Amino acid sequence: MPKFVSLNIFVLIISDTRNESSDKSGKILERKIKESGHKVVDKKYIKDEPKQIKKSILKILDDKITNVIILTGGTGLTGRDSTPDVLKTKGITFEIK
Repeated sequence: MPKFVSLNIFVLIISDTRNESSDKSGKILERKIKESGHKVVDKKYIKDEPKQIKKSILKILDDKITNVIILTGGTGLTGRDSTPDVLKTKGITFEIK
């Protein structure tokens, strides 16, 4: 059986309306990550703005500490929900080392 490896996970919540006190899914994610033996290196709330999403993701990728980024939010049906479009079309490239 493979040896368990604890991962450093960054939770990025993208929302124009949610914050630490009103966000249920972010708290559940954080709890489940810890219960699974992994570490939440940070959890951040950002507005659903394409430039801010891209900037935040690139900054996390640069930190060299995070193994996994979990994004939640910004994926609804309104015009303000831009996470999939940012990841798909804004030139973010991922390099696996």
